[in-house]
Amino acid sequence: MTEIVIAAYRPLPGQDAELLQIVRDHYAIFRAEDLVTDQMPFVMRSRTTGTILEVFEWRSADCVEAAHTNERIISIWRRFAQAAEYVSVASLPECSEPFAHFEALR
Repeated sequence: MTEIVIAAYRPLPGQDAELLQIVRDHYAIFRAEDLVTDQMPFVMRSRTTGTILEVFEWRSADCVEAAHTNERIISIWRRFAQAAEYVSVASLPECSEPFAHFEALR
């Protein structure tokens, strides 16, 4: 059974453009490793904090686990660590509203 994840990445100072590039790169790597479905991710930005959110679909719980031992995935996660901090979606002001609105990114 597939699993949908919502990831939130708050850029470190001066890392906005780099973070967006990493988000754009990482889906292709996940796809090449056959860990995610063909469903293209939704990528958006919080207008209040600049946090980038990504919604994507893992092929299975086993794929989530496999990602943690895959060197290509670990490498992209290292890039994330240099450009952003992982934050809770609940920490975003938009998420306190019944209908959370974000800036669409492509």
